[in-house]
Amino acid sequence: MEHIISIKEPTLYTVIINIVNNAVYWLRNVDEKVIRFDYKKDTKEILILNSGRKIEEHRLSKIFDLFYSNRPNGRGIGLYLAKQSLNENYYEIYATNKQEYNSLGGACFVIKPLNK
Repeated sequence: MEHIISIKEPTLYTVIINIVNNAVYWLRNVDEKVIRFDYKKDTKEILILNSGRKIEEHRLSKIFDLFYSNRPNGRGIGLYLAKQSLNENYYEIYATNKQEYNSLGGACFVIKPLNK
């Protein structure tokens, strides 16, 4: 059986749980709460998107920095560790506001293989 995604399961679970937990937090004041997972077969990209607010442009790369958080009492560790774990498995993660990725209009995270 061919695997579509070749990331160790514990790594992928941890990353997804972190992103979903963050989405649940940011969706708490939104009427329509939607979290969606998509897979783009042609580019092998995993998309995790939600119907909350977009991530401000100047924060898109900062959110993966150690100890950076926009949440009150946030520790700024989860997305940093997610990025490190994925990089160790030859994947990258980034956030984007590009409409082509996010039909829900909120935050969107893209996980894709690194070019080896």
